[in-house]
Amino acid sequence: MDRASLFKSSSTTGLLPAIEGHSRIPLSPCDEAIVLQHLRGTQEEMRTCEAEMMRLIEGIIELEKKRRGLQKSVDQYHSLLNPLHKIPTEILSSIFMFCCEKNELSVRSKLPPVMALSTVCGRWRDIILSDPALWASLSILTDHEHSVISDAWLLPVIELFMQRSKQSPISLDLVLTGPLDSAISIFTLVAEHSIRWSDVKFKMPRAVFEHEATRVISGHIPMLKQIQLSDDYDFGESGPDVFAVAPALSSFDCHPLYCQGIALPWEQLKVLTLRNAFPKHALSMLSRCSNLEQLNLYAVGGRYDEAEELGEPLTLHGVQSMTIVALGLDDCDTSFAFRLLTLPRLSSIDLSPSERYAAWSSNDPDEVLLHIKAFLIRSRCNITSLRIQVPQLDDRQVISILLLLPTLETLYIHEPSASNWQSNKIVTPLFLQRFTDSPPDLSSGGPDLLLPQLLDITLVVYGEELDTDCLSEAIMSRLQPASNTGIRSLRSVSISIIGGDSNCLEKLSIMERRATAGCRVRILHTAGSGTV
Repeated sequence: MDRASLFKSSSTTGLLPAIEGHSRIPLSPCDEAIVLQHLRGTQEEMRTCEAEMMRLIEGIIELEKKRRGLQKSVDQYHSLLNPLHKIPTEILSSIFMFCCEKNELSVRSKLPPVMALSTVCGRWRDIILSDPALWASLSILTDHEHSVISDAWLLPVIELFMQRSKQSPISLDLVLTGPLDSAISIFTLVAEHSIRWSDVKFKMPRAVFEHEATRVISGHIPMLKQIQLSDDYDFGESGPDVFAVAPALSSFDCHPLYCQGIALPWEQLKVLTLRNAFPKHALSMLSRCSNLEQLNLYAVGGRYDEAEELGEPLTLHGVQSMTIVALGLDDCDTSFAFRLLTLPRLSSIDLSPSERYAAWSSNDPDEVLLHIKAFLIRSRCNITSLRIQVPQLDDRQVISILLLLPTLETLYIHEPSASNWQSNKIVTPLFLQRFTDSPPDLSSGGPDLLLPQLLDITLVVYGEELDTDCLSEAIMSRLQPASNTGIRSLRSVSISIIGGDSNCLEKLSIMERRATAGCRVRILHTAGSGTV
């Protein structure tokens, strides 16, 4: 076969294999023309293939574009069918309110909750932008390390919050520990909206209060209800008067040692929280609050010798609720109120340890009990609610306290949490036997009736060594007390067990099944230690 026939018999796709081995033979002019003809044909076929490939690629791209559009539609349809879209706007707004109780603004923090939620979807954004109250809670933190960045970033965002909160009452927490200029700039900005302040917390240099920016506040805080000042201020005898005219003010939280000179409408206060104060300074501030209803004492006391010189106890006729939190330095903190106050209308007492200390380190708990007894006799008050979480008290001492409270209706006992013990000091067999419905034998001088008016009891106890039989018997005896005992039936029982095995839980669960009509019994269990 000659080469012309070879070329003619070879297709364009099989040309190269067909002429393999003949490339070393010089081509004649005729053969060259044939090769050129095949070359042009092959190139044309390549262009046809490339064109078809481009057409197919463009088709694929178009199909992918269409697929993405369809996927977007599918996602939107799924979104419309999402149960979240069935939630009414009012319910979502309420949920958002819980999430946005504290919108923290600082260089170190993440995006504030209200801003993060607004990026989830269009509907959420519309809800958030239409509810000014979600933008009205603001916590602003600055420090020296990021002072330059703080001003550049914080001020515009603060202004945005002020605008979007519209006319809603503002809850403000300022922790301005950075440079003074930065603190003044931020305070000046929020002070322009003081007419909407509802509750404020301040931790910033005293010089800020002395700046002319505070003049904007004076007389322009008609909605302000609560003020909390940190211990960074020492106003001495001449404190600021910017809060002197505050017609809605009802709550004040401070360190009395540093705020003696501050001007406030003291007679308006209903709630007063005093922190880290000696008796002299605490009593001085309390004497100004003639209409007080709730008193919170955090580490107030100390200096026995000074306390002895303060004279007769101060009488506060309106106080109904009192919380005492002691640092555990000495028992003066635990007994300040019981030694130096008379509260005729008191009905609720909360005795708790400080977060800084695991226990009240009273040298003589029995002496504290004497002060409590003297206080109750002196005040002639009817205590209906008591909360006890005092590590130093044991079962006998708590029984002694409860015997002084025959009108008690609500009792909360939380066994203390500490690393060196995991056993019950209060809810012991002795306590439970004393709590069990058993009328006193008055003829033989038997024990007094314990808590005859009790309606609600909450116990947080350790499962280890818990006498579940005794506990069940005690509670059941109060669910259906004998008619001749003078004891009221319990209406709610809540028992939280920390640790222990499943057996104790099973035994106590029987009470839930045997609960009488009108009484709610709840048994909870946590595996680890700690508060419930």
